[in-house]
Amino acid sequence: MGWGYKKLSPCHESIHIPSDASFFFRHLTLNKLEIPFHFHQEYEIAYIIQGKGTRYIGDSIQPFDRGDLVLLGPHLGHTWTLSKECKRIELITIQFDLNFLGTDFMQTPEASAWRRFLPHANHGVAPLGKTAAKIQQILLRMKKEVGFSRLISLFQVMDLFSTSKEIKTISLEAASHKSIPSSDSRMGKVIRYLEENYSQKITLEAIAKIAMMSRVSFSRYCKYKTGIPFNRLLRSIRIGKSCEFLQNTNRSISEIALATGYESLATFNRQFLSEKQISPSHLRKLYQNLDTTAEGDYKST
Repeated sequence: MGWGYKKLSPCHESIHIPSDASFFFRHLTLNKLEIPFHFHQEYEIAYIIQGKGTRYIGDSIQPFDRGDLVLLGPHLGHTWTLSKECKRIELITIQFDLNFLGTDFMQTPEASAWRRFLPHANHGVAPLGKTAAKIQQILLRMKKEVGFSRLISLFQVMDLFSTSKEIKTISLEAASHKSIPSSDSRMGKVIRYLEENYSQKITLEAIAKIAMMSRVSFSRYCKYKTGIPFNRLLRSIRIGKSCEFLQNTNRSISEIALATGYESLATFNRQFLSEKQISPSHLRKLYQNLDTTAEGDYKST
């Protein structure tokens, strides 16, 4: 077969927020999950109280277990599947549109931290350490709250997300489509070059020249603009491309490794496992098992 591929497209979910609330809060206990790979225009907070399986967010595919907590931006594809041994899942989800606070809220001085932080949610983010523990505690408290008390708790959750340094980015995909500067910017030119030449040998010196900076200056600049070092950015782009080939072609893993810039299969396997916490062969099986037949819109219940 040829190298052509069609990237998995998420279906659209229509969120219907109850008329007596300004955001959608749900506490669910389910024996199974039947959620297609989907997106919606609302932000979403998802907290797994009990359960384990595989989490798909953008180009990220990772195992999840009890305590898993994420914040997802609008239009970011996502789903969760349960492992065979998991017979029950308990979770909390919150879905909200920023406009429920009024169109002027995000321009207020008090919302400055939100303005700085929310673009990162386009990648999907996960809180770590004490921040995660504090957010989990508030979310559990919200089960018993109603009305304004629950709204205040949502504000507290978002304040923790937006002011903490204990935050990990989940997916590169949204960054390449939404959050990386446009192609006429310095960083945008670098990203475009990497996405077009990921199969070639790429050095820090060459990229620094494209950015018209010294190696040291570019290294600092890249970390500031993307939140990750240059070598991690290049690795993420290459591994992301390899995921597309694993999903959409029948090429061998060694061929995919070579096509995404890896001369050594061992190096590819090691970096893939480090990036995705799963082996390429296992990921291909997950792609094959993931039900992607749902098309069009579906409504949340």
